Order: sequence, then structure tokens, then C-alpha cells
Amino acid sequence: MRVSVDSGRCVCTGTCAFVAPQVFAIENHSELVVLRPEPDESLRDLVLDAEEQCPTGAIQVTG
Repeated sequence: MRVSVDSGRCVCTGTCAFVAPQVFAIENHSELVVLRPEPDESLRDLVLDAEEQCPTGAIQVTG
């Protein structure tokens, strides 16, 4: 599984970091950081939940 974020669409609401803090973080109150671009399979459900809950659709999960 691979996680990517479209920085042009991301507005840093922090939803993804709340849902999957092992994978996403907000730094400097304005920048989303993908901590694990290829997270373990054990995190799949959390990552997919974060993708679904992203209000701007900036998160993409493949694989």
C-alpha cells in the first residue's frame, strides 16, 4: 500500500492525523507530513478511513 497527498488540495484540517497518527502529522500548524508513505498492512483500515474522511479528497491510497 502506498499513501500520497495532493498538497494543492490539502487544507490541513488534521482529520487524517487524528484518524491515523501513525501515518499522518500536521507540522507547523500548516503542513501535512506523511510519516509512512508505505505503511504496514496492519494500518490499512486506518489509512482508508483517513482517505475517506478527508474533506478535500487530497489523500490517495494505492495498492
